[in-house]
Amino acid sequence: MGITHVLRGSEWLSSTPKHILLYKALGWTPPAFGHLPLIVNPDGTKLSKRQGDVNIEHYQTKGFFPQAVINYITSIGGGFHRDTLGLTLDEMVDSFDVGLIRTNPGRLDPTWLTEANRQILREQAWSRDIDQRSQLTRRIRDTVTAQFGHRFEGDGLTQQTLSDDYILSIVRWSLQDDRTSVTSDFVKPELDFLWVPPSRSALALLPSVDKNAEKILRGFLDWIQAIDPATTFDTDQLIRGLRAFIKGHNLDAKKFFQLARLALTGSKQGAPLAETISIIGRENVLVRLRAALDNVKGHNPV
Repeated sequence: MGITHVLRGSEWLSSTPKHILLYKALGWTPPAFGHLPLIVNPDGTKLSKRQGDVNIEHYQTKGFFPQAVINYITSIGGGFHRDTLGLTLDEMVDSFDVGLIRTNPGRLDPTWLTEANRQILREQAWSRDIDQRSQLTRRIRDTVTAQFGHRFEGDGLTQQTLSDDYILSIVRWSLQDDRTSVTSDFVKPELDFLWVPPSRSALALLPSVDKNAEKILRGFLDWIQAIDPATTFDTDQLIRGLRAFIKGHNLDAKKFFQLARLALTGSKQGAPLAETISIIGRENVLVRLRAALDNVKGHNPV
């Protein structure tokens, strides 16, 4: 077959003399054998086929980039003069040196893989290459649609939410505080609000936050509507505006933030309110506040 070199796991080392004798008995020239250190778990235990994270499907489902997985695998056993994080496959092929392979077992480091994937995510989000950015937004759009497609209404707002510009703004925002590392992170429960409005069951909790929920939300809606549509929803400006709104209406700040966040995201906790308003945009805020008002309308304070 013309095989000149065989690189395999170190567990085959003890069988190598027998294999060489078999080659010679058959009149063949044995290849050069090299034995590589095993890949083990972070705690040093042996990998098992039963472990989900040793299958490539695990990484596909989580939303890791193929390049990040390649960087991850090649970083484990050595063979390079530098860290492989950020190197392309061609660059790794050119720089590989079999003499640099480590002799000790290579331990998996999930943190390294996560950082490698986040770096690729960051590079694509700020890439000057339009095609690269489009590939990224398409990848995330497919993930979002698969998760929330049954809740989309097919209206103009849905189209805006699934647009390249909106998705790209979400990716860049999420990377500021390392909220995301893989594609599946964009549809985790705490980020649902980025794509879909609160459920009816969540909105039903509004009166329990403040008995004057309808009055407060109506005033909040009026305040948002009064903001010039041409004005960018700058977070710092919104913070100042929200403080003035709370003071002008003599509201309990803690209760107001819980009420407003619940109306906009379906949760009392989460990202700062000004940041939330800024990232989902004016139209989303207006639609969600109107839906919240519809749910609390007619509720009589006790």
